[in-house]
Amino acid sequence: MNRFNSIPNESNLTNRKNIRSDGRLGWGQKIATALARQALPLSTEQLIDLLETDFPVAEKSTDRRVYYTTQIFHACKREWICLHYNSRRKGFYCLPEWYDENGNLPDRFYEIMNL
Repeated sequence: MNRFNSIPNESNLTNRKNIRSDGRLGWGQKIATALARQALPLSTEQLIDLLETDFPVAEKSTDRRVYYTTQIFHACKREWICLHYNSRRKGFYCLPEWYDENGNLPDRFYEIMNL
């Protein structure tokens, strides 16, 4: 059985760092999966709202938004996702696969980020 069966086919998420050997999704995979399902760049607030819906954390967590922000930061550091700034210096999270060979995003993503 392939341990990546639970990852959607929208993105090539298997060639990344820190893949869990027990078959469960790590936070980097969860965040990249959530972005792949949406198929568009998301701001931090939008990504946290999506993660709260798709991957809720235990009620005993003191501040869930801080927990999610930390996990997003680590996913970015481990290159599961990338932080891309629009012209107004607002950050949006993207998957590395969305960039072309010159490091540019498709025009449709810029339209979304500049709203």
